[in-house]
Amino acid sequence: MNIPTQRQRYSIYKLSLFLGLVGTGVGLILWSMKDTIVFFYTPEKLILKEKKDLEKSIRLGGIVKEGTFNKLDAQSMKFHITDGIADIPVTYSGVLPALFREGQGVVVFGKYSINKGFQATEVLAKHDEKYMPPGAIEILNKKGCWQSEVRIKSSNKKRGGRL
Repeated sequence: MNIPTQRQRYSIYKLSLFLGLVGTGVGLILWSMKDTIVFFYTPEKLILKEKKDLEKSIRLGGIVKEGTFNKLDAQSMKFHITDGIADIPVTYSGVLPALFREGQGVVVFGKYSINKGFQATEVLAKHDEKYMPPGAIEILNKKGCWQSEVRIKSSNKKRGGRL
């Protein structure tokens, strides 16, 4: 076994110190970001989540269930968000986006309480059929609740647009 020379020991010491400082820096950055990270859930995943994880603000995404929109007063409303398996009641006080309607995909930001449902502080309605969080599209496609439009391009087109 070779015994490291003084120069090699010094290099190992410098490398260890550098890796320690980088590790500490990355750890501090991640620790400072822990309160700003917002998780996205579907109704099914939110219901299965443990109570201890529900104290933070989260994003809930899905489709506004048909026939569930109720205006409680001038500024407050209640509706349900579904992913085809589970429904979550949502209450919101404020102005809804112009594109908000039943059967439309939405993402709401707020806090979830098992007793009160989801208390939204922000509602985002999708602006066209192409917008939906990637995780939500996969889940809704598997459940058969979301059919994304598929356009087939033909390579056999002649001039004039006829096949």
